[in-house]
Amino acid sequence: KEYGCHVIVSNVSKSTVKTDLLLQIPVGALPLSGGFFTESRYLELAPNNTETICYYFYFPRSDDKPFSHFPAQASKNEKVIASAETGSLQVVDKLKVADTHSWSYFAHSASDDELVKFLSTTNLHSPKIHLSDISHRMSSKRLFSAVTKLLREKFIHHDELWA
Repeated sequence: KEYGCHVIVSNVSKSTVKTDLLLQIPVGALPLSGGFFTESRYLELAPNNTETICYYFYFPRSDDKPFSHFPAQASKNEKVIASAETGSLQVVDKLKVADTHSWSYFAHSASDDELVKFLSTTNLHSPKIHLSDISHRMSSKRLFSAVTKLLREKFIHHDELWA
């Protein structure tokens, strides 16, 4: 199964920010889509601007112990200026109980009709909703039409979904 990570970097200041980002996939994972194990990126972010960096990976096996995932780190002059919290991922062969109320369920497992209904009744500006999580489902013309119509009605544009 493919997993993805979205790193969102915002500059809320009035001046351009120049920073180095350190990105890593979780321990035990393998990169996908021309990805990387560890990567450093230089980022120049204009005032009041945000950039999202996405990368994808998979786990070749499940394990009883969680896999560590070290956070993205932003640094300037070789000092860390921002970092997310360290986390871990439990990889299982099959979920024991599906959380049918979570965004992950709707993005990856729900029927097309369930997904469209969820999108129509949910605050799509919530930080828990990442519309790029459903981009892999946009190859269905019927779903693509329904989702883009709904987003148009809500005045939401998402480049990855229209691509």
